[in-house]
Amino acid sequence: MSEALPPLCLRLVEWLEPRVGRDLGLERPAVESFVRQRVLPRLRAIAPDPEELGAPGGQLLEAILPREHEAEPCFVGRGRVIHRDLGGFMRARLDEHLRRELLDLDALDRSPPDEAVDLRERLARARARRALGRELAAVLAALEDGRRARWARPKLVLGSRWCISLGLVPAALHPEILAQAAQRRRWWEQLGLDASALEALPPAQRRHLVVDTRWLEPSLAERVVAGLPPERMAAASLAIRADNLDALRLLERAGIEAQCIFIDPPYNTGGNDFIYDDLYPGGSWAVMMGDRLALARQRLVEDGVLVATIDDGEVATLRRLLERAFGPENFVTQAVWHKKYARQNDATWFSSSHDHVLVAARDKARWRPRRIPRSTAQNKGYRNPDGDPRGPWQSVVYTCNKTAEQRPNLYYPIVHPHTGQEVWPERNRVWAFSPQAHARNEAEGRVWWGREGQRDKPRQKVFLRDVDRGMVPDTLWTRDRVGDNQDAQRELAALFGTEGGSCTPKPVRLLQHVLTLGSSPGDTVLDFFAGSGTTAHAALELERTGDGPPRRFVMVEAGETFESVLVPRLEKVAFARDWEGGRPTGGEGLELACRVLALESYDDALEELRVSPDPLGRLLDGDAPGPWPLPAGALADPFDCRPLRRGGEAGGAPLCVVDAFAFLLGLRVESLSPTVARHGTRSRAMWGRDPQGRRVLVLWRTLHGEPERDAEVARTLLREHLVDVASLDLLYLDGAHDPEEPALRRTGARVEPIEATFRRRLAGDPRDHGAELRPA
Repeated sequence: MSEALPPLCLRLVEWLEPRVGRDLGLERPAVESFVRQRVLPRLRAIAPDPEELGAPGGQLLEAILPREHEAEPCFVGRGRVIHRDLGGFMRARLDEHLRRELLDLDALDRSPPDEAVDLRERLARARARRALGRELAAVLAALEDGRRARWARPKLVLGSRWCISLGLVPAALHPEILAQAAQRRRWWEQLGLDASALEALPPAQRRHLVVDTRWLEPSLAERVVAGLPPERMAAASLAIRADNLDALRLLERAGIEAQCIFIDPPYNTGGNDFIYDDLYPGGSWAVMMGDRLALARQRLVEDGVLVATIDDGEVATLRRLLERAFGPENFVTQAVWHKKYARQNDATWFSSSHDHVLVAARDKARWRPRRIPRSTAQNKGYRNPDGDPRGPWQSVVYTCNKTAEQRPNLYYPIVHPHTGQEVWPERNRVWAFSPQAHARNEAEGRVWWGREGQRDKPRQKVFLRDVDRGMVPDTLWTRDRVGDNQDAQRELAALFGTEGGSCTPKPVRLLQHVLTLGSSPGDTVLDFFAGSGTTAHAALELERTGDGPPRRFVMVEAGETFESVLVPRLEKVAFARDWEGGRPTGGEGLELACRVLALESYDDALEELRVSPDPLGRLLDGDAPGPWPLPAGALADPFDCRPLRRGGEAGGAPLCVVDAFAFLLGLRVESLSPTVARHGTRSRAMWGRDPQGRRVLVLWRTLHGEPERDAEVARTLLREHLVDVASLDLLYLDGAHDPEEPALRRTGARVEPIEATFRRRLAGDPRDHGAELRPA
């Protein structure tokens, strides 16, 4: 029978079990076994006296462990927090504890000289306690550092597919697509179109059916993607299922920037919508938001803007975090959105009818909001009673709110054109124009005395054509202009019937307002708390206005709504504008091209530890992963590349290394060929341009480890893909090849190895981000 653990070790188990044990799927007996076998011997070597590991040791550990609100954490989500520098925190707490408990200098001043023996004993105890405390800090810091390394490790692409409108797919593939049973079932579930309804669709409407390549046979899916026009592939939107911190890091590596970022973060009200659980009251929410806002600022172009909605509960915190991330000088405004019409009579204090809209620019000096289009109601007062060839107009007062003493140059008589009499303004409200400006107004026919000249005071004619360029946005966003929460629920119910009832979306008009003032057609917009996908919906609706090229949207969401609401919403909105009860009631479809990705999670990064026979021991021994989470030579078969698992072996589902590499290069992919299999080798070609505008070709192929055979395959691929290519800047290729191959030499391309570049990019090597090629 195993000996009982001393109190110090029992307290250690209690602290580890809900943290490290939960991450690794370990029950309490496994944590106890680890502490008994790996930690207790180290502690006994430091403190051979068993008493030190009893109550005194337990008190020491209790004194130096971080409390729920202490030590700066990295926020992982779902109740998990990893401290940034647990070792440093515990060592500082240890010294503070020893000074307070054993080395009280004020007490020494009051002690008589004959207590020197007691002082030596206290110093000895302090030295022993410090050694024990430092060993405890080293143990816990090693475990925490191992967790943090896996949390911070670059996440690879686990899944990749496309949502593409049928009109963007080559017509030769349409019959094969329409024959796919899984895709037809999807159209029935999402659109209510059975086989006969699909056959009866007019061609103009059929082209807006969205093809989700996950429902196609793999080779057909690749041919569909290969047929996408290069300009649409390069400008394709993104929907990413991932923790938004991991997604922001991916976008950073890819060099993807946005003109406008909108976020509707969890309001930290304790509701079920907060997948980032509030483990530390008042703390974890702020940590979670602070980390993400710091990365979000870097994803904005120099004249970009971030807009965030929040309620009263966290508005002060969010504004403070924005000012910390963007700088106080770049905070623009705090607007108010009238989100609710009905009063809540069961409210304890006040019925909340508004949310706040916080606006921060990356560089306030460079950013200006776009003007907001005028509404029909705002244009209602413009008429043309005198048949003015300049079109509709309305008259406004000809005076301003200044006195004759304040503006003596504006206090003068105007001659009435019909009576010949002088007309003076009031002394407390003078003319709005100087005599010279009034003369110009008269010459341009902008002074209105009434249709029959019957008015005793002039008014100014303001033409609609002069104000139709839009209005400066204001800080009061009323529900009649931008919608309210009830509108948002109705919109989701129209698209999904009752399926979207658990979501808390924002109204589409609110997001149209945000995207209009924050971006222009053709810009990229980002939402990394995408929820039900309202931001993408708004971008598509703005495209329907026909005011320019479509906005490219990037949506990030980690929750279940990604597959149940967000992606289906894109498919529905692209197919038709009007919906009721989950079924389309009108046309006006759009052409959609959106890449859908799924990234590894923190749990995926822990998987190779979870299947290990001694996961805690590996962390304690400093087994932190590097940025390369793949077996050696993993890209020898890029079509079946699996992450590291137990014993250094590969396992799990294949990774999408083709897509991952494109993001690491920051490549704007223009074409991606289907996989070709011949002579025991599979290959695939990817063309695009990197952030420096260089033309890039990536040739993927299986390698056999036989130089002659691999070189012959490379020769065949180069001749095939470079036959009509006169210029190429960069070729990424692994394995043996002939650098003197004429097809290659003709292009003048520099050849770089795929796997080595992959490794460097994952590690964030700055050498890979320069504008110039390294010399040959």
